[in-house]
Amino acid sequence: MSTDSGQIQIQGNQITASTTFTAEETCGTVDVTFTFKGAKLAGKSLVAFEFMEHDGAEYMVHADINDVDQTVNIVDISTQARDAATGTHEDTIGESVKLIDTVAYTGLTPGNTYRMFTTLMDKFTGSAISGPDGLPL
Repeated sequence: MSTDSGQIQIQGNQITASTTFTAEETCGTVDVTFTFKGAKLAGKSLVAFEFMEHDGAEYMVHADINDVDQTVNIVDISTQARDAATGTHEDTIGESVKLIDTVAYTGLTPGNTYRMFTTLMDKFTGSAISGPDGLPL
């Protein structure tokens, strides 16, 4: 479920997952894995609702839209790199080059501290650009 709308669908379908298990003891855990294309869900907060059946009848329900332990924020970033001097996507060869990569983010938790890492990649080879020490720039 989405905390925004109360519903989440991808291509008109609800996102569901299930697993069947046999309890080995009175207390335990079981993982239920959701697999879906989440590209259109950036910035959404998703909450897992659980419904357990036994002998074909609903046995237990946990469906609290406000449960923070059941909530996953779908985050996304996008970037725009540019030359610091011209503000464009072009630079000239010089003694030193300064590029600015502006990163826009969606869905992060306010108050949390994050650290952003960037690596310059060679568009032709797909490899990281290295300095004289062999480490990525």
